[in-house]
Amino acid sequence: MRNPDVTLDAAAALSTDLAALLSNPEAQAGPRRVHRLMSCVPAVDLLAWLQKQPESNKIFWSDREQAFAVAGIGAASLKTDRSGRGVEGLFEEMREELLSGHDDLRYYGGFRFDLGPARDAKWGPFGTYRFVLPQFELVAHGDDHYAACNVVLPDTAIDARLADALRVRLATLETSATPSQPEIPGVLRWSDTPDLRGWCDSVRDLLDAFESGTLEKVVLARESSFHLTGEADPVELLRVLMGNTTYSYHYLFQPEAGFGFIGASPEQLYKRVGAFLQSEAVAGTRPRGSTPEEDERLGKELLSSEKERWEHRYVLDSIRDLFNDRCEAVWGGEDTELLVLRHCQHLQTRIEGRLTAADCDTELLTGLHPTPAVGGLPRDEALECIRTTESFERGWYTGPVGWVGRDATEFAVAIRSALVRGSTLSVYAGAGIVPGSEPQNEWDELENKIADFRNILEGAGAPRETVQP
Repeated sequence: MRNPDVTLDAAAALSTDLAALLSNPEAQAGPRRVHRLMSCVPAVDLLAWLQKQPESNKIFWSDREQAFAVAGIGAASLKTDRSGRGVEGLFEEMREELLSGHDDLRYYGGFRFDLGPARDAKWGPFGTYRFVLPQFELVAHGDDHYAACNVVLPDTAIDARLADALRVRLATLETSATPSQPEIPGVLRWSDTPDLRGWCDSVRDLLDAFESGTLEKVVLARESSFHLTGEADPVELLRVLMGNTTYSYHYLFQPEAGFGFIGASPEQLYKRVGAFLQSEAVAGTRPRGSTPEEDERLGKELLSSEKERWEHRYVLDSIRDLFNDRCEAVWGGEDTELLVLRHCQHLQTRIEGRLTAADCDTELLTGLHPTPAVGGLPRDEALECIRTTESFERGWYTGPVGWVGRDATEFAVAIRSALVRGSTLSVYAGAGIVPGSEPQNEWDELENKIADFRNILEGAGAPRETVQP
């Protein structure tokens, strides 16, 4: 039976022990691999546990079906762009360590939307990419709940005595935690970049460009900055966000104290399990109705809208092209249905395939990202248009976020997301601009897409400043 007075001081003590071992050159001789120790625990509120941890490096991930969730602290291994390795080198490096260890090992992290150089220091702690193998994890996988400790060391460094010590530390890890009362700061003021006038000007310029050039679609985004009455806890914000969103990937990546990227994305980029691949096209938007009758009318309107189905087809065709190129068999991609969320609804089409070669995550990620749902068409021209039009840094917003395992990978598209920086919350939303788009209608779509965040902030009706793009 656990001592209720035992806290994660045990984890801190273990981290100290490991730090001493990791700094010993003699203990580092020989090939390194990931050692994983696991212990069953009672069901626990993962976010409540995560919120109480003093460690500044934190991650949280849960899938849309709530069948798998993990909270992690610390870093047994960290992969960042500071190594100078590109996307292919990153996957190779992670794969080498993952193949040496337990089947359940996963790196968690993500990429910037634009893999070019960063323009804004506020995204600095996240880098072009950042993936972490947590040192300590609490996992809920179906009916199974367990704690895990990961250590990257040579085999010779793990003797029986150290292994027993790790198991003791893991067994005494306090995993009970109850949620605290939400303490969300109020809003002093908030502003948009661009503001409504700047947004309408940009959309009109794009409509002119469609007539005179090769552009077919560009997804423009907006940054809404909420200046709060105090510092916001990313874990607490995610907790409330999870209570206000349905059928979404929920995630938190906190590289250091005071910085956190959180979100509730309904959109899968891709999932690969062995040679099995799945993805989906999500595009086109309508709000939810205030009555069942209005809700049904808006859904039918979305399904029958020529503009929305055209925009959705852009996304589906780009995904289907990659599947046809990489798969020996492809299924689906024909039936379009409504993806109904709490505040909005989208067109969704699923597609599946069997890969000719399973070892191709670099090609899958770079081939699918960015989809026309977050970038545009043609891809290169749309990306250049975004770089010259948007006056803020997207950072990880609309980038791929997720996990990489031994023989499986899953990435979501980081929409419906926000950057937490002390007492500032930057919320991001985008809209696809195509011929026939109406600037005010697209602005209204942005307003609807940030409703999840506005609803969790006290005083969200505080004065809204005018910020020119």
